[in-house]
Amino acid sequence: MFNFAEQFFTPSGRPISRVRLYIRVSDDEQVLGHSLAMQEKEDSNFAKRHKYLITGKYVDAGYTGKNMNRPQLKLLLADIKNKKKDFDAIIVWRCDRLIRNNDYYHSVLKPIFDRADIAILSATENNDMNNPYGKYMRNMQINNAELESDINSIRTIANLREKCEQGFSPVARPPVGYIRIKTKDKKKLIIPDPETSFYVQKILKLHATGIYSDRMLADLMRKEGFKKCTKKMVENITRNNLKFYSGKFDYSLKDYNGNRTTKEYQGKHEPLISLELYETIKRLHNEHAIYASKTTKHDLLYKGLIKCPKNNKFLSGEIQKGKNQSGEYEYWRCHKPIKGDAVCNACKKCIKSTIIDNAVIEVLKEIEITPKQLDEIKENFKIFFNIQTDYDEKKKEQIAVKIKKLRNRLNQLYEDKLDGLIDQEIYIEKRDKYSTELNELNIEYSALSKTNQILFERLEQAFELCKDLTGRYFQLSHSKKRELLKLLCSNFFYQDSKLNIKVKSAFMTLFRTFVFDCDLSDFEPDSPVFKNGAPDGIRTHAYRNHNPRS
Repeated sequence: MFNFAEQFFTPSGRPISRVRLYIRVSDDEQVLGHSLAMQEKEDSNFAKRHKYLITGKYVDAGYTGKNMNRPQLKLLLADIKNKKKDFDAIIVWRCDRLIRNNDYYHSVLKPIFDRADIAILSATENNDMNNPYGKYMRNMQINNAELESDINSIRTIANLREKCEQGFSPVARPPVGYIRIKTKDKKKLIIPDPETSFYVQKILKLHATGIYSDRMLADLMRKEGFKKCTKKMVENITRNNLKFYSGKFDYSLKDYNGNRTTKEYQGKHEPLISLELYETIKRLHNEHAIYASKTTKHDLLYKGLIKCPKNNKFLSGEIQKGKNQSGEYEYWRCHKPIKGDAVCNACKKCIKSTIIDNAVIEVLKEIEITPKQLDEIKENFKIFFNIQTDYDEKKKEQIAVKIKKLRNRLNQLYEDKLDGLIDQEIYIEKRDKYSTELNELNIEYSALSKTNQILFERLEQAFELCKDLTGRYFQLSHSKKRELLKLLCSNFFYQDSKLNIKVKSAFMTLFRTFVFDCDLSDFEPDSPVFKNGAPDGIRTHAYRNHNPRS
């Protein structure tokens, strides 16, 4: 303790009679015992010993000394600026309560207090500013506070980095679909939220189809019981927090020089989606293929379906009025410029939606099947499914051996690092290499585990649809029609006034192998099925020299 019996003065030399208290604590310091109540007691006792009148106090709870945007500190400086002269000094428990930066103290804070003729008093440190030694001690107090803050920052960064390396995300609040719980040993774990994780999984699966906009998904989830779901929440789920749902997370940390870097970590939390689904969504994002996520004025049926083969961009739909105001019509055209062309010359003419409708109906009629054919398909498909499953199980055994070897290598690599056998640079290089290989093998293993079952379930649904495909198609909403067309058709291409619709290879294989009773051993993915001179599964609808608006 210092100078309890001395009298102190303002910078101009006036005796101090009225004071206010400034109290600050960060969350960590609260745990260490530097509580708000303790500081207020020490400051008040200091004021009483010197017979000062306390006219008010400022309390910043949960703010670090480096943060100069503290609400109560800003209020204190505003009161000084507005010349509220009901105090001559500010009392702090220690100088680090007010400031932990020596440069900021001398360049900003101290000049403000000096101009207002207000002193800074510490209840536990030197306050004698009348001689060089006292000023030197005050500078040392601020410097020590800055040093302590820097050391704490280094420790905090090291602890956070180690926490991330262990797979525990340091985020204060986990994304929607997860909750944080405390274990018996007081560890905080992130686990799937039983109330919301199901909705998150459904949002991501539907989003991966490329059919639903964020607003459509939010509306759908609210109807299904997820009352708090909003468009912004869907955007966070499908984009900002997507990696977290796959079992990984990114975290940004500053190094010792203040440079911030972001790194990917493998999390300990349970993934809500598979790596395959994550890669599918990322690929769709990267290719800008989720056309339906854009808000449009009209809910056009073929949005996000028809592409220009020249630039691989989707055609844009628009509503135009007919001649003599004879109603509204839907047209599609390519507006995307190609290098050297103002617009795409290959499809600068527009195509009327009724032409697309007729082409789609022809395709749907081609893949309708009878109930007798459906029964035969199911029996033959079971044989094929069993053969493929046996092959996949053998493949999974081989991959499992490779996965085990890689995990052992990663464990041994970490032990070699701890024993000092390899340096940090070699450790990071090999760890990243092994982790990448391990992720690829996990994706392949997971795909082998799920793909056949998913295919079987989807084909079951498709078989039922094919009984009366055309009739059921007309009963669907625009969004459901788009979903069905994406399920059946891999591409819609429009070029030189010609629309090409390609049925997915899975359905072409189905027709060749199960409808036409071909030998499974003769299966070749690119062999022709329909004997109409067109490639496999392609229906060509030519409307040359057709311009519906001319």
